[in-house]
Amino acid sequence: MGDQYFDPNEKWVMVLIDRKKHEAASIGTSIVPTYDNLTQFALRQAGHDPAKEALIREVMTERYSREYLHYKNMADNVVGKDANNKDIPAYDLKKTDGLNEFLNDTFGNDLHKQELFKSTFEIEKQYGAYKEYAGNGLTMSLHKDGPIPQSQSYGVKETFTYETDPWTLQNMLKGNMIKIIDLESLPEKAK
Repeated sequence: MGDQYFDPNEKWVMVLIDRKKHEAASIGTSIVPTYDNLTQFALRQAGHDPAKEALIREVMTERYSREYLHYKNMADNVVGKDANNKDIPAYDLKKTDGLNEFLNDTFGNDLHKQELFKSTFEIEKQYGAYKEYAGNGLTMSLHKDGPIPQSQSYGVKETFTYETDPWTLQNMLKGNMIKIIDLESLPEKAK
């Protein structure tokens, strides 16, 4: 979860999911999102499109992840504040015009580089492989001055679950697939 969503004064819970029970009862799959696992998943979703498959294989690597992080940081660079005091990024990639402007400004006429970025951006939007995606199955720590020491680059093991017909928490609770644990407040120094 990004810091922009975290309010230490709110009540927080952790949801533990029994993956075996959940997978047996749902139409979906769960994986540890390593480069190999997420690549195989994305390839299955690509629908036998050779061009799309080639792009997926090329971008789901540690080397391209570093490039993507660099380019995505350029796009996300804050250039000001709006009337509600929210950050204004250099490029609004959620809008087609913003994405096209970024691609042209950054990659010019290099259509292959544009396609690599667009492919990775789609994977980010569809599967949550954000710019901080490490590809090793662990959550990358984004805390630079919080309770986690800077020397600790990674946090907990990740699980990626993709469902075509998602269950509600209430139904998973009834099906004895989850356990909800109330979390205590963070220590004052962590706030």
